Amino acid sequence: MVNFDIMPQIGELRNLVSVEGEKVGDTLEYIGANLSYTFNPGEDLVATGRRAIERYGKKDWKKKYYDEHHHYKMITYGMIHKAKEVRFFHKQGLDSRKIVLFSTDCISFLQMIKRGNRLWLFCTMRSSDILDLLPLDVMALCELAQEYFFFFKKECKDVLFIELRINIISAHYYLKNSPRS
Repeated sequence: MVNFDIMPQIGELRNLVSVEGEKVGDTLEYIGANLSYTFNPGEDLVATGRRAIERYGKKDWKKKYYDEHHHYKMITYGMIHKAKEVRFFHKQGLDSRKIVLFSTDCISFLQMIKRGNRLWLFCTMRSSDILDLLPLDVMALCELAQEYFFFFKKECKDVLFIELRINIISAHYYLKNSPRS
């Protein structure tokens, strides 16, 4: 298995915001960022998460973002429920375009769709604090896709890869937390 690592792209985005971002209030912001990840459904996301925490230096994530963790679980259950709803009411499988979830939260739109040997998760985030929350959000989205895969394992038996595409409308960080160059 490849060592799946979310941090290089997040680091590149941090540099992009630092160089091309515009000051908006007490933040430095870049509009229209995109991240793209491909991983194996059996990827050890616990190890991936540990590497991200170690590289990011946030040893207290679980304590500090306890509420975020429950929010991520709600989103995961929402996506699974939506797929079951589409199957029951519309008699469509995981290849349906109707498996979507939306809200006014930072993670504002999600769509799961199975195509061939890939399970795709598309995400639009209206806003992301790239220093404090983005690594958590990306890990949560990876875990969501993996949990979805295992929940629908029979329908996903031919899935070899999970594709995660993230569109961030406002990628920003607070100037008081500005990364040191």
